[in-house]
This record gives sequence, structure tokens and C-alpha cells, in this order.
Amino acid sequence: MEEEKKRPRWKAGRTLLISSDYTDELTNTGILTDKVHKTEGGSRFVVFDTTENARSAFRDLRNNGVRVKYSYYKVFFRLADVDLSNVEYDTLKDSVKEMIATLGNDQINILYFKFYTKNSTLMGSGDLTVDTKEGLDILVNNNEYEFSKGKVSFFRYRVRKQDENNDENEEAAIV
Repeated sequence: MEEEKKRPRWKAGRTLLISSDYTDELTNTGILTDKVHKTEGGSRFVVFDTTENARSAFRDLRNNGVRVKYSYYKVFFRLADVDLSNVEYDTLKDSVKEMIATLGNDQINILYFKFYTKNSTLMGSGDLTVDTKEGLDILVNNNEYEFSKGKVSFFRYRVRKQDENNDENEEAAIV
């Protein structure tokens, strides 16, 4: 009996986060040299021209024992002037994605997209994940975008974490 192929835990994107333990020069194909960012701790965010080149570099680094992971940028969005009672989930999703495609000139690669629902009814908001900080910046830099079904606004996604010591909320960005 053939073993079933496992679905990858994380979807491949164009940005890799490479551990500070790995200090060698990167020679992988497709690195956008102007998009390499080194953190204070020595880790590196490296952006590739294509997902395939990033996936290849990811495999090479992993095979050499380097700690590496894909970097994601989560975006919250809110819809306005959309008749949510008369639109299908997938139709609305396609409309928003088409509008985003016109903004990014292929710089915005959506890895994940969902609308929030309650009792199978669209709530007018949701979140999506892109694979580069540049894509995130393009989305959140304007207040509102118009598309065929209405308007949409994008915001940096924030998660509230509960402080265990005094039960106060502390904001921490996913980005």
C-alpha cells in the first residue's frame, strides 16, 4: 500500500526567515538582494523572486540542518457598501482577490483568505495572509479601496494576548 502524501503544514511563500546560527553567504537562485533584512539578533528575512525559488532554498537549507521557516504577514480587512445578504462567499472572495491583483502588480501573493461568518452568514470582515512585507505595506497604506461589489479597508492584523500575571490585555503584532 502506498503511503499517502502528507499536505505541507505551512504553505510556501516568497519570504524565508533564516536562523542567526547560519551565517554563511546565501547563493540560492532568485534572491532579491535589495529585499534581505538582517534583524538585531542576526536572523535574516530573505525575499525571493518566485515561490518556487523560495521553496528550493527552503529545502536546501533544511537539508543542511539550518533552522528556516516561511514568513507570513496577516492582514485584517473590513468590507463597506457590500450587500452581504445577496452575495455568495466565493463570488465575493474572487472579487476582492481580483481587486488586490490590480493593486500589487504581482507583488501581492495571497496564501490564505477567509471571510468571517456567523451562522453561515457573512459578517463583512475577514483576514488574509500574504508572503512579503511589501505586499502587506501595499494593502495597508491606503484607507479604502473600491471594487466591483463595494469597498474594502485593510489593517495590520493584531492579536491580543492575555497577561498571565495581571489579566491585562497586551497587543502583540503577528507581523
